[in-house]
Amino acid sequence: METSFLFPFSLMLFITLNIFFTLTSSATLTNFSTDQDALLALKNAIIVDTNGVLSNRWLTNTSICDWIGVSCGIKHNRVTALNLSNFALHGKLTPHLENLTFLQTLDVSSNNFIGALPVELSKLRRLKQVIVTSNNFTGEIPRGILTNMSLLEDIDLRFNNLSGELPSDICNNTPKLKRLFLRDNKIYGKIPTSMYKCRKMEELSLSMNMFSGNIPTEIGNLSMLTLLSIYDNHLQGNIPFSIFNVSRLEIIFLRGNNLYGRIPTNLDNLLNLKKLYLSGNNLTGKIPKGIGHLTSLTHLYLSRNSLTGVIPKEIGHLTSLTDLSLGSNRLTGNIPSSIINISSLELIYLDQNNISGSIPTNLDNLLNLQALHLSANNLSGNIPSSLFNVSSLKVIDLSFNHLYGSVPTNLDSLLNLQELDLTLNNLTGSIPTNLGNLLNLRTLRISGNSLTGYIPKQVGNLTSLMILYLGGNKFTGSIPNQVGNLTSLRRLNLAINNLKGEIQTSITNASQLTDIDLSSNSFTGPIPDFGNLRHLQFLGLRENNLTGVESPNQELEFLSSLTNCQKLRKLDISNNPVMNGILPASIGNLSTSLSTFAASNCSIRGIIPHEIGNLRNLDVLDLSKNQLTGFIPTTFQVGCTIPLVRVPPQFAELVLSSFCSGVQNLDLSKNQFTGFIPTTFSNGCRLESLNLNGNKLEGALPQSLSNCRNLQVLDIGNNKIQDTFPVWTGNLSDLRVLILRSNNFSGGIPASLGNITELESLDLSSNRLEGEIPTELTKLTFLSTVNFSMNNLSGKIPQSNGQFSTFDNSSYVGNSGLCGLPLTRKCEEPLPSAMLEDDDDDYGILEGFCWQAVVSGYGCGFVIGVIIGCLILGYGRPKWLLEWIYKFYRIKMRRRRRNVAPQRR
Repeated sequence: METSFLFPFSLMLFITLNIFFTLTSSATLTNFSTDQDALLALKNAIIVDTNGVLSNRWLTNTSICDWIGVSCGIKHNRVTALNLSNFALHGKLTPHLENLTFLQTLDVSSNNFIGALPVELSKLRRLKQVIVTSNNFTGEIPRGILTNMSLLEDIDLRFNNLSGELPSDICNNTPKLKRLFLRDNKIYGKIPTSMYKCRKMEELSLSMNMFSGNIPTEIGNLSMLTLLSIYDNHLQGNIPFSIFNVSRLEIIFLRGNNLYGRIPTNLDNLLNLKKLYLSGNNLTGKIPKGIGHLTSLTHLYLSRNSLTGVIPKEIGHLTSLTDLSLGSNRLTGNIPSSIINISSLELIYLDQNNISGSIPTNLDNLLNLQALHLSANNLSGNIPSSLFNVSSLKVIDLSFNHLYGSVPTNLDSLLNLQELDLTLNNLTGSIPTNLGNLLNLRTLRISGNSLTGYIPKQVGNLTSLMILYLGGNKFTGSIPNQVGNLTSLRRLNLAINNLKGEIQTSITNASQLTDIDLSSNSFTGPIPDFGNLRHLQFLGLRENNLTGVESPNQELEFLSSLTNCQKLRKLDISNNPVMNGILPASIGNLSTSLSTFAASNCSIRGIIPHEIGNLRNLDVLDLSKNQLTGFIPTTFQVGCTIPLVRVPPQFAELVLSSFCSGVQNLDLSKNQFTGFIPTTFSNGCRLESLNLNGNKLEGALPQSLSNCRNLQVLDIGNNKIQDTFPVWTGNLSDLRVLILRSNNFSGGIPASLGNITELESLDLSSNRLEGEIPTELTKLTFLSTVNFSMNNLSGKIPQSNGQFSTFDNSSYVGNSGLCGLPLTRKCEEPLPSAMLEDDDDDYGILEGFCWQAVVSGYGCGFVIGVIIGCLILGYGRPKWLLEWIYKFYRIKMRRRRRNVAPQRR
């Protein structure tokens, strides 16, 4: 009986279990297929698989759990993690990812994904980590990710192009969120106050976005916070005191905002703080003395604010500090001696303050110091020799102070030194020769002192040197040949010294040179061939006694050699009065990047080659004070290469910058040019200064100059220009200097000159101008120099309470018709109107007269005169007629005396 009872029960149990396992297996296969379809949809959305990771490893004949980057759970064999980081994939994330319902980790960082983040990601309720950093995702962050994912712990969206605002209810249902990284996107708006609801938040990074408004005080409620990074945004207001109550904070990054007010003083709670970055704001007030309580601090950056007061001595308590940056503030007082207690210091930035006193003498206690920046202060005294004993130093910047004495000679210890800057102090003595032992030195700046002696030849040992600035001293002798050994040298400045002799040709061995400035010395001899310096961008040789050629009729060959320097931007050889020579046609082959060519006062002869017009990017051309002849070339680029009338107004500025390159400052004064001024000043002319003074130019002043709307200086004085006054100059609103003196301008001075409100100097002397001086000129409040002398001007000199009252009579002499102050000649006062009315009554007898009456009178008189003449001629002098005339004359004289006599009484 028992056996018969158990058999049916066992059979039923077997069937039930069989059905259960069949259904479970079917469901598992279905879910497995769903995951596979979601992954294959993602694979199909990949445009470029650079390394063939997915195309070769995601194959349908293998289990998805074996696919690269895919992890599955043991229990259900469902995809729990998808890690595709650093696969160099290009494409989009698909909405099908929502079907990976067991997914806990999604990491697609460091690829090239584009498009928006799928909103379907917020449906993955098991998701704990979303890491999509370093891609090109755009659009807004799906709202659900930030507000309604209860298991989410990490959100890392850094280094993308995401935009939009954060939802105001952020953190409403993300109770486990620990890390939110949104750095380097384009997210804007205010930081939501609801952020405090993420109670477990440990790291919050919103840096390098466009957040505005205040920092919410509610952030101070995130008691688990260790990292707060909100730098490089547009935040403003005060730093909330509540933040400094979060005792777990280790890093605070608030730099690069518009925060103002004082640094919170409740620093006692931040005992775990290691890094405090508040630089680049508008903070004011003093550095709190409580800063000394932050004994765990390693990095303190308060630079680029407006902090005042002294550096608190309590800063010496920060014995773990490695970086101290207080530069670019308004700090005063001395460098606190307690700073030497911080033996861990590696970087000190106290530059650009008002710190005074001397440099502490015991800085050699800072054995780990690598960089010392004390520039732009009011430090005085000697450079302590103990400083040069700190062998770990790589950078010493003491420039722009008032240090005096000599350069310490114990340079041998600074074997790691890479940069030494002592610019603009009051140092004397010579350069120590053991400077040549600093083999790692890359930058040496000692310009603007009073150093003397020779430049030591040991400088040639500094084969790592890239910048050598020794200008503005009193060095003598010549350039040492060993400078040619500096094969890494980029910039060489020896200007404003007393160096002499020829420029050593060995300098051209330093083939990496980009800048050479040897100006204001006493160098003689020919200019070397610099054609080997293919990277040369600036060559300054002005104010020496260099020669160009042996014969004045030879071409300046060194200019031809510079055509090999196709990166040359600025060439200045001015004030070498014995250079002589002729400009070669090859000048047109100089670098197309050349923006400045200055060769004033070089005794250059001949003509300007028309090939100079090839220099399309030339901004400044100064060939003044030479002996150049011929016509001014018409090939100068001074306007646009396309007509501006065809350009829409919204693109005018772009066109001006792209197509309207050309000379901005042209100085050809004091030469012997003849002919006419070119008329090729087209639309978009960028000319700002035109000086043609002291030539032999004739003809008219071209009206096309009115196209040069940016013109500030127009000097055509001392030529033979014959023209009426250029009325169009009144439209040049930026004009500051107008000189037309010693020409043949005629006509009147236009009142429109009063519209040039920026005008500072006006010289119209020695022309043939006439008429009155317009009263509108009295409105020119910046006018400091005026000269109207030697013209044919007339009328009263305008009077005002402004600038015109300050000009003396030398501004007006030589105009016989001018009157009024400051001239001694007074103007005739007009008759009062009443007198004019009385005088008019005397002529009432003439009313009604017309031309017929006048003709009748003249006709009768003519007939009577002829008759009397005939009588006199025919009968001699009849006595009766003569007596009648004499009697009539006496009667008229008697009447006149009676009319005059009362006036004398």
